[in-house]
Amino acid sequence: MMRCCIHRLCRISVLFCEPNVPEIVLAVGYGILKSEVFMNDVRTLVKRAIKSVQSDIRWRYGSAEKHLAKRKARRQLPASATLADYEQIITTIVHNPQARVFVYWHEQRAYPTVVSVIDGEHWLVMLDESGFLESAFVIDRPERYLMRPQFQESGVLEGSTMSHEEIDRVLTAYETDVRFPEASGMELLDMLLKRSEIAQADREQLLTVEQRRRLAAADRVLALQARHFYASIQRIADLEVWRQHEGAPPGEWWWYLDVLAHTPVVAADDTPVPA
Repeated sequence: MMRCCIHRLCRISVLFCEPNVPEIVLAVGYGILKSEVFMNDVRTLVKRAIKSVQSDIRWRYGSAEKHLAKRKARRQLPASATLADYEQIITTIVHNPQARVFVYWHEQRAYPTVVSVIDGEHWLVMLDESGFLESAFVIDRPERYLMRPQFQESGVLEGSTMSHEEIDRVLTAYETDVRFPEASGMELLDMLLKRSEIAQADREQLLTVEQRRRLAAADRVLALQARHFYASIQRIADLEVWRQHEGAPPGEWWWYLDVLAHTPVVAADDTPVPA
């Protein structure tokens, strides 16, 4: 990320170092760059935190029961509700493609926040930068609450809206891509993006049993040849920068080919195979 930023900064420096360019123009140009880089970092942080909670709901030690008790006391949940019931609501919110996404700012820290309507109530789920739950509760006056300057709206969640036919098309392309580890690194980066699309569809339980079988077979080909795929990508791009921009958690192992390239892969017969 830093190397990318420095490269872009150099390009802007060259642009603004022409003769007779006022210093104020230089300052504005640098300010635009800093702002753009900063916002890219925030978007990456938000994306990573939301992906994390979509994969696994994590509470700070001892806080889950306290939040559950308060939701019951506020009658936002029935008295008989369990923690599993509470977490099911949270899961529904963070997987709703139409949920609104905000960043809440406090003391220069960003808290990714997702807001969605369930049974006529506006629920808010707030996370910290690592994807741990800060809170999940019903907002009584949503528009007034979210209009506060500390909240910055950034759009809606992008869930998979792919049909089975579209999933099959992307899966077929992925199956083809894994057969060519020495292809252009840019094509292989597109392959990783396809794999993430398939993962999103799988999280939403849109894959058929046969599609899951095909996916597992293609994944095994990719994992066994991780070193070759990474070598092709490395010639054209910085995989770590792409991974950070995508906000890929460790569970999305295909974005970690640089790690897998130096890790033995266990075959079906439990025999370690060099990547």
